[in-house]
Amino acid sequence: MNHYSIFLPSYTMGENPYEKIGDICRPYGTTAVVIGGHKAMAAARDALEEGAAQGGIRILRYLWYGGECSYEHVEALRTQPAAEKADMIFAVGGGKATDTAKALANILKKPVFTFPTIASNCSACTSVSIMYHPDGSFFKPFFFEKPPVHAFIHLGIIARSPEQYLWAGMGDTYAK
Repeated sequence: MNHYSIFLPSYTMGENPYEKIGDICRPYGTTAVVIGGHKAMAAARDALEEGAAQGGIRILRYLWYGGECSYEHVEALRTQPAAEKADMIFAVGGGKATDTAKALANILKKPVFTFPTIASNCSACTSVSIMYHPDGSFFKPFFFEKPPVHAFIHLGIIARSPEQYLWAGMGDTYAK
């Protein structure tokens, strides 16, 4: 008989889920590199730094994901000393940013925690990254055994995101 395993995502959601960063992330280490989009990292930075510091997690560096979720951008991030040194990856932003960070974490064999900043997609909780060519054209899905270790869904940050991302999320849900 063949066997298979299914790993379900876990998440903390609310007005300040980042208060739980230490409780949830500390078993995986004490350092993290943040990977995401410029706007997303700016939107989450203050709350993320506060939650990480309170939880005993040191953020080594903030790295831009590259603009597309591509193997080329994953490789460029892999060569960053902070990504290699960090105990864990914090993926901040929308689908392409979190997919890039998830792919990097999978390649580096590091735990990844997601911090979605928009409600347009399911990337923060899934065990797949949708990979593109650097020019933005679709390449293929990259499947993993497990989803991110945990998603921290900050309702205040998501509520302040542009309205079209909420509508996109509703469309994404209907499409699936």
